[in-house]
Amino acid sequence: MNCELCIIPLRRTKSYSIYDEFFDDKHRLVDVIEKYLQMQLKSTESQSSFLCQSCYTHLDDFHKFALLVKEKQESLNDIPTIKLEDSDDEEHEIGYIRDTDVLVEFKTDGDMQDDDAADMQEDLLIPAAGYANGTDYYNDSRSGFEYNSSWLTGNDRMFKSKNCFPKTPVRKTPYKTHTPEDRSRIVDAANRGDDWSALASRLGVKYKTAYTWVSTSRKEMFLKSGKTSFTEDEIQTIIQWIEENRQMTLKEIVAKVKSHLKKDVCVYFVEGTLEGRLYQHRRSQDYHPHLMNTIENKMKRSEYVKTLKYYMDLKKSIIWLGEANFKMFCRRAKGRFNTNSTIYATCDPTIYMMGAISHDGVLDLKRSRTRIRPEEIFKEWMETKRDNITNFVIVCDSDYCFSELDEYFNNSDVTLLLLSPYSCTLNPLEIIWENIKTNIKSQSNISHFIPNDLKEQRLLVAEKCIDDMLPNITVDDCQNAIRNANKRNKDIMDMLDMPVY
Repeated sequence: MNCELCIIPLRRTKSYSIYDEFFDDKHRLVDVIEKYLQMQLKSTESQSSFLCQSCYTHLDDFHKFALLVKEKQESLNDIPTIKLEDSDDEEHEIGYIRDTDVLVEFKTDGDMQDDDAADMQEDLLIPAAGYANGTDYYNDSRSGFEYNSSWLTGNDRMFKSKNCFPKTPVRKTPYKTHTPEDRSRIVDAANRGDDWSALASRLGVKYKTAYTWVSTSRKEMFLKSGKTSFTEDEIQTIIQWIEENRQMTLKEIVAKVKSHLKKDVCVYFVEGTLEGRLYQHRRSQDYHPHLMNTIENKMKRSEYVKTLKYYMDLKKSIIWLGEANFKMFCRRAKGRFNTNSTIYATCDPTIYMMGAISHDGVLDLKRSRTRIRPEEIFKEWMETKRDNITNFVIVCDSDYCFSELDEYFNNSDVTLLLLSPYSCTLNPLEIIWENIKTNIKSQSNISHFIPNDLKEQRLLVAEKCIDDMLPNITVDDCQNAIRNANKRNKDIMDMLDMPVY
C-alpha cells in the first residue's frame, strides 16, 4: 500500500485517508489536494487513497499558510483611500485627501490663463508710474525680477541670505563617564535598602542613569509600597487562564479579571504583575477544547485504548514519552507592549523538558533551553536493551516525536504507538510535569546567583528547582501516574466525554 502523492510504501508511518475531514472540519483532504495541486484523484487498485505522515504535514502547513494570507489580505480593505468630489463649477475641483481636513484646489488651464493675464495687465501699468518717479521703479522691478527668476530656477535668494550670517561653531564635549566603583556603590546601596538616589546625586550621576544600573543589577525585585491588588492565588488563576488559552491578550485578561475577580485594573498593571512569571506552554493540539469530544476524536481515542490494551495483553512493556515547555512572561525591551497581541510569544525565554517513564521507573528526563530531540532520551537505553527490544512499545504524545523516533528505530523491532489527538491527559508524564510545575511555583523567587538581570535570575531558579526534583522521582511516582492516567480507559471505551481542562 503506497502513498497517494509521493508513492512511498506505507509501512511504519501513520496514514491518513484522503476522504477524511481536515483540521478545520470544513474541507476534506481530497478537496485540499485538488485545490492546491491542481490534480484529480481517482480511486484505482494500484493506489491506496491514503497519505503518508510527511505529505499530510506539508498539506497542513500550506493550508494554514493560505488561510493566514487570506486573512491578512482581507484586513487591507480597511485602509482609507483618496476621495475626490466634483464641485458645481466646471473649472474648479475640490478634493479631500484621506481623513484630513486639508482642502486641495485643482485649477484648470483657464484659471492659469486668467492669472497670467491679470499679471500682464498689472505689469503694463507699472512702468508709467515708475518713469515718473525716477529710478526707484528700476531697482524695485529688478529686485522683483531676480526674486521671481530665482524661484523658477531653484536658486532662492532668501535661503542664500542665511549664509551671510556666520554660525557659531558647536563645541562637542566628550560624554561624562562614570567609574565602575560608582556603579557598584549605587547598586550595593540599593540592595541594602538605602537611599541610592541620594547617593547618585552626591556622586554626580543622573537619576535615569542610576535607575538603569539599579533595575538591571539588582539581586531581587523592587519592593512595592502599598497594598497589592492581586493575591498570590489570584495571580496563579490568571496564569492558569494563559495556560488554557495561549491566544489571550492583555485586554482580555483585564476584562476577565473584572468579571471573575471583581477588580478594575489597567493592562500595564497586569503586565507588571506577570513579569518574570513562569507558565506551562501546551501544544497546539490542546488549544481547541471544543474538538476534544467530537465523534471522530472519540473513535480515535477508543481505537488508541484498544490498541494499548492489546499490547498489554501480550505482556509487552509500555514506555510513555512526553515533552513539556515552561515559558516566562517578559516585557518588551523597547516601546510599549501591544495590548492586542497575545501573551504567548516565541521570543520569551523557554525551558524545554522531555522524558520517558515505564512501570519500572524513569528511563530518562532531560531539560534544556533548546529543543530536545527524542532520540537523545533513548541513546543510553538502546545500548543496554539492544538484545531484547522487541518486547517494548513506545507511546508518543505528538507527531514530532513519532516521526523522529520512526526514523531513529527504522532498522529495529521497537513498536511505536501515537497518542490519540486532544488526549494529553492519557499520558502519565502530564502528571509528572504538573508536579514539577507545582514545585517551581512553591519556591522562592530570590536566587543565590548574581545574574545580569531578573530574567536570567528567574530562569536559574526554575532550572535549579527542576534539577533538584528530577532525581527524586521514584518508581512509585511513575506507577501512580500510569495508574491515574489509565483510570479513564473504561469511559473511553464506552464513548463518554472526557473532562475539558
